[in-house]
Amino acid sequence: MTVQRITVDKIASSVRNLKLTRTLSISDKIDCREGSAIAVRVIGEKSTYNQLEDLHGRWMTLHDGDLVVGVLGNHDWYAGGHRVRRALEDVGLPVLEESAVPVLDGRLWVAGVGDLWERDPDVGRALRGVPEGAATLLLTHNPDVVVDVPAHVPLVLAGHTHGGQIRLLGRGVHRLSERSGNRWSHGWYPRERMYVTAGVGTSTLPLRTVVPEVPVLVLSPA
Repeated sequence: MTVQRITVDKIASSVRNLKLTRTLSISDKIDCREGSAIAVRVIGEKSTYNQLEDLHGRWMTLHDGDLVVGVLGNHDWYAGGHRVRRALEDVGLPVLEESAVPVLDGRLWVAGVGDLWERDPDVGRALRGVPEGAATLLLTHNPDVVVDVPAHVPLVLAGHTHGGQIRLLGRGVHRLSERSGNRWSHGWYPRERMYVTAGVGTSTLPLRTVVPEVPVLVLSPA
């Protein structure tokens, strides 16, 4: 997936002042090119960037205690998933793969699984360390994994589809998944308790008619 520079700038300016306290990444990589920020680590009240720094803004303002965590997608693995993961973790960004981490002093657990196309996602393994009865959300790059998510997980977040990327008269022009077709293209699916973000950028063809999005989800106790 690639994201044009002007798009990165618009995203940065739109989200950097949202005062987010938790950021969950479920999209493919952004190509490493001069002028783009690809990694952030919080140290005290300062954010440390690597040398690929966006010169026209920041993705967002981070504060001590904020969590930036994510899962890798198929394009990350095409680019060398182990290398991508190591680069992120070297600057303090946890990558979840069949694992989970507690946030909000343990009041919420965030679990993540590997990519469906390039890895062997195991939802049960990802949830193994989560205490029984704990509020949990699960990250998966590919929404097809939702069929393996047990009913006690109240929220699944996915990406991958780009919302279909190209839609004409409200209908997709290509099949998104060999397993599920266009069943989970983007948006909220209450039966599955899953939100699929259309994300940003393009794949295969540098053409997109689906409106890009950077969703902000506000979670409240049941």
